[in-house]
Amino acid sequence: MGNNSDSSLSPPPPSISPPRKRQKGSATNKFMSDSTKPPSKSKYRIPKYVKDNCKFVQRLDTSHKIGSHCSAAGGVDKAVINAAINGSNAFALFLSNQRQWKSKPLSQDDIDHFNNTLIEHNYDRSLILPHGNYLINLGNPNDDTRQKSLQCFIDELHKCEQLRLPFLNFHPGSTVGLSTVEECCKKIGESISLALNESRNVTILIENMAGQGSTVGKSFDELRMIIDSVKDKSRDTISAHIKHTATHSKASMKLLAFAT
Repeated sequence: MGNNSDSSLSPPPPSISPPRKRQKGSATNKFMSDSTKPPSKSKYRIPKYVKDNCKFVQRLDTSHKIGSHCSAAGGVDKAVINAAINGSNAFALFLSNQRQWKSKPLSQDDIDHFNNTLIEHNYDRSLILPHGNYLINLGNPNDDTRQKSLQCFIDELHKCEQLRLPFLNFHPGSTVGLSTVEECCKKIGESISLALNESRNVTILIENMAGQGSTVGKSFDELRMIIDSVKDKSRDTISAHIKHTATHSKASMKLLAFAT
């Protein structure tokens, strides 16, 4: 009897409910202040240009023109602004997305904004170097892919003409492991000749390469083979990428220093 009365007076056992699912990161974010939260990935990105309250680095007044490759995200005129912000005396840029075949054509507004921004920040067009699309391979042994590369290359030459930029720099190409270096260099030279027929005032700069994979243009001999296959040699030349040259060989580095 006593046992029964004791059990009747004891509190009922607590109800057991299934544990609540915690939302991922909810507890951490709820109790962490802004100062203790881990930085988001966006904070590591290059900040976008803001016209108001933007500080410009003073450019050095020197005969040696030093600059950087500047983002043209949002329009080609933005590359001019980004160059002015970091104090570049010269700069490079992509005229379109460098990893897509198709690109948006330049509108008259794009061209006008670019021209006006050049005047505003006092940049000489001869010190601006557009860089060609990374997908372009004028030496590809596949005819369809090479033709696609050629059309993309010609499109970039036309953009240079629209912006009145005198140069276009590009990576020459690759054998893709399916042809000899000699055959590839010849196809690149022939493709350059076809592209020059479609443009008037742009000089093509063939960038020397570091020699990775099956790319061509790592040595001056290979660059010479390309140029020998170009009909109009007055409008093609070599653009020396110092890091690529140093990566390939110290001997080439010495030759480049002597040539310049």
